[in-house]
Amino acid sequence: MKKNKAFVYFFICSIIHNGISIITTPIFTRIMTPEHYGRYNVFISWFTIINVIVSLSLSQGIYHQGLVKYESESKKYSFSIQLLTTLLVILWFIVYLFFRNTINNQLGFSTFHLVCLFIMIWTNAIFLLWSNEQRLLGIYKYLLVVTISLNIIKSTISVIAVLISDDKVLARIASATFVELVFCLIIFLCYLIKNYKCFDINVWKYVIAMAIPLLPHYLSQIVLSNSDRIMIGKMMNDSYAGIYSLAYSLSLVMLIINNSIVQTINPWFYRSIKEKKLTDISKVTYFFMIVIALANIVLMLFAPEIVRLFAPVEYYEAIWVIPPISMSVYLMFMYDLFAKFSFYYEKTVLIMMASLIGAVLNVILNYIFIPIMGYYAAGYTTLFCYFVYVLCHFVIMNTLCKIKLNGDKPYSLKVLVSITAIFMISGAIILVSYYYVLLRILLIFTIVLLAILLRKKLLDSFKSIMDIISL
Repeated sequence: MKKNKAFVYFFICSIIHNGISIITTPIFTRIMTPEHYGRYNVFISWFTIINVIVSLSLSQGIYHQGLVKYESESKKYSFSIQLLTTLLVILWFIVYLFFRNTINNQLGFSTFHLVCLFIMIWTNAIFLLWSNEQRLLGIYKYLLVVTISLNIIKSTISVIAVLISDDKVLARIASATFVELVFCLIIFLCYLIKNYKCFDINVWKYVIAMAIPLLPHYLSQIVLSNSDRIMIGKMMNDSYAGIYSLAYSLSLVMLIINNSIVQTINPWFYRSIKEKKLTDISKVTYFFMIVIALANIVLMLFAPEIVRLFAPVEYYEAIWVIPPISMSVYLMFMYDLFAKFSFYYEKTVLIMMASLIGAVLNVILNYIFIPIMGYYAAGYTTLFCYFVYVLCHFVIMNTLCKIKLNGDKPYSLKVLVSITAIFMISGAIILVSYYYVLLRILLIFTIVLLAILLRKKLLDSFKSIMDIISL
């Protein structure tokens, strides 16, 4: 029971931290023009790309995978990565200072913007590393308090700063950066005082050897998820990028749920691979795939009302992009389930190759179809590329299972295809229903009726899954 309670609290923490931008979207879309909102999102897209290069994404899959291998020395592992991340940010910032004029011109932002960007890279990594260790140690109350405090203060100050400032983009960036810096400095200094003797150069060697081959993979992921907005901004204008960004942000509500589930079950998942508990993995995976599919169906069904709630009328066209992006979010969740095996068995080159295929294909298709079909095309090119991306990682996972697990496979292809096909067909029908109000009402009624009829079965399934994860 205690472990189940911890799972719920860790999930809540992830939802709050990852989802605060969605909660504040209705405010910022009303106090920022589509052009300002689009420019801010272009900045965030550049942050996401540069973050991978500077931090090597040490707080992501490498960290989770390493915690299983260094489970008995988690403090040494965590502190060593915090120090390495700090050193990387400092070194890259010095490089930036030498070439700042060229970089500023290419990105279209000032030196102050880029200073904030580097601070954001450091604070993001420090918070993720610290919060993931809290999950491993089961310290959920402290994490919950810090997460809620950080996000409430950051959001409040950001809204006030945007309201009183003429440069609303810079105000939003700088205010959020300042709050994150204060919190993360306290976290880092406390960790430094307690664990300064825990540094291990061998951890640096291990994670760098893992991270460098994965750099193209993480960059490809970022390109796949962010190139749309950047290319729309460059090939069309910031206003269209703002409308597309709203659709993307609303659809990413589901990605927040994805990430929250993934972050919460990561330690269990890697231990299950280590202990070859493939039956448990499949049961948990199928359940959460259905949960993610249902959540995305609900989002797509109510997309017109959600867009009206979150933004004024000039953003309404965003509804047509939400279904393909929501379907892409579902595929993002599937990718992670397959890629965990590649991470665990340290097959970084295979991971990189699959990701490069998806990213390059996305840029090419965007370049071809955005001028022809407008920014709507970006949603559908992304969906197609995620299909290719998931398929590549599925093939890699099966190949690894043949070698490492004597041919045993964690997933049934028939079950995966069945869940995915039903979800995709439902999404297509929902998209058509935007033209026909009665059809959408019928679909909503059907979903509500099914939820009522199946509520007991879903609750029992959830309890069963919690029992597996808590073992």
